[in-house]
Amino acid sequence: MSPRTEEQFEEIRTAKKELILNAALEEFAEHGYHASSINKITKRAGVSKGLLYNYFESKEALLKEIIKKAHNEIWVYFDPNHDGVLTNEEFFYFIKQNFKVVQENVSFWKLFSATMLQPNVSQIIEHDYDEKTKLYSNMLFDFFKKNNCEKPEEELMIFTALIKGVTIMFIGNPLLVPLEKYESAILNFYKKKFK
Repeated sequence: MSPRTEEQFEEIRTAKKELILNAALEEFAEHGYHASSINKITKRAGVSKGLLYNYFESKEALLKEIIKKAHNEIWVYFDPNHDGVLTNEEFFYFIKQNFKVVQENVSFWKLFSATMLQPNVSQIIEHDYDEKTKLYSNMLFDFFKKNNCEKPEEELMIFTALIKGVTIMFIGNPLLVPLEKYESAILNFYKKKFK
């Protein structure tokens, strides 16, 4: 049997890290972030504390990595060419990809939402994402302004609430919320609005 390659070791490390993250997310969602412990997470993941600490220095670091994963899965589709200006095509692409990502991993988003809705959890990570959130909000504000929305700030709030609302309804009960119909309605609404 030949020794493992660096690529094989990296695959093992990635799989272990993902196992720990998934166990932590399940624990946070089921028992609450503050009631969860490293002991419970390692037991759920079937790994030692030493292995967990090899990847994450604390429970807070685990939470931050989960948030980063969720953030990256969605926001990678926002302004994909990274030029700082949102076009109509990029806006519609973002809506489609947002719902696609959620639909492809409902269980993750359900657990993620349950975790994020817990008291004081968002405060742990909010300073890490303030700058990015402002950047995205400013780009959307400019986009709505460019598309002749009378009140771009209100449009930004409505759009954000609309996307989050549909997402939460869908992950709450995927069988009763026809995501494709909601997506189509939102796309049609904005296509008409931006004519």
